[in-house]
Amino acid sequence: MVLRQTIASEVFGLDAKEPLIKLIRLRLASGEPLMLETTYIPESLVPGLTEEDVKTKALYTLLEEKYGMSLKRAVESFEPILIDEFAAKMLEVPKGSPALYLERAGALANGNRVELSQSVVRGDRCRYLVELL
Repeated sequence: MVLRQTIASEVFGLDAKEPLIKLIRLRLASGEPLMLETTYIPESLVPGLTEEDVKTKALYTLLEEKYGMSLKRAVESFEPILIDEFAAKMLEVPKGSPALYLERAGALANGNRVELSQSVVRGDRCRYLVELL
């Protein structure tokens, strides 16, 4: 589940050569890996972003406090998959295990997209609840 630059260009409306920040995070619960998340953000939106920044603050909090961007909308899709070799190693499950693939595009109130996240969530340790208003 690797984002190709041409897809990034379409998602963010950028030139294909525009650099992106790529954050790979392993989400844990009680020390157990549950989700492997890869997030892309146009570099031009987050000048001076550091590894320490993303280690110490939630991404949306960081975007709001450091860069004045308040994400107001997101579109998220869910899809069943079988875990590939890399995700299996990171999530400590056998290759081919069932999982959910999540893709989320977060945007500002004006519709400009700020982040794209692609996550692999262990199928044996997750449950999603969606409330429609």
